[in-house]
Amino acid sequence: MPESEIPSAVENIIYYLDMGVFIPQSHVIVANLDEPQDEGVLVELAHAKNIHKHTIGFRTDVRSPYGSSIDNFGGMHFFPALYLCDTFISHHMPCQTPQDTRSQMQGLVDKIDEEISRQDFKPITPITDNILFSGIEDIHSSEGLEELVTRYISNKDKIASYGPKIIR
Repeated sequence: MPESEIPSAVENIIYYLDMGVFIPQSHVIVANLDEPQDEGVLVELAHAKNIHKHTIGFRTDVRSPYGSSIDNFGGMHFFPALYLCDTFISHHMPCQTPQDTRSQMQGLVDKIDEEISRQDFKPITPITDNILFSGIEDIHSSEGLEELVTRYISNKDKIASYGPKIIR
């Protein structure tokens, strides 16, 4: 292989291993959602969610471009935490010494380990497709949008129950 093609080959192999082997063969996917968020991690997390793998996202970051570091999602954009994670762990780590770092990192590891140990890893099937969209022929028509909103209002508590478990 020409040396100029090696970087592209490595990228391709990493992609196909992650998406075609590692994620499908995993029981749970754990993703670091600190800033700046890694687009590759977000794609992998979305893929894992789409193939019904249990997903755990965590955030230790104090940077909060989308809100406050003390809100449910630690100041990050809600899409990754709310829609891609079955469990979201917000674990603020204001480390000031190496001892603080070890202690706070161990606290995060314990939360992740506890969450993983509680799972039975049965496939997770999203219900929102059936509740919200089933049978609506034209989602962009006035009638389709009205039906979607009506269904959402009627089922919002049920839909919310399928959101992430939030651990602080």
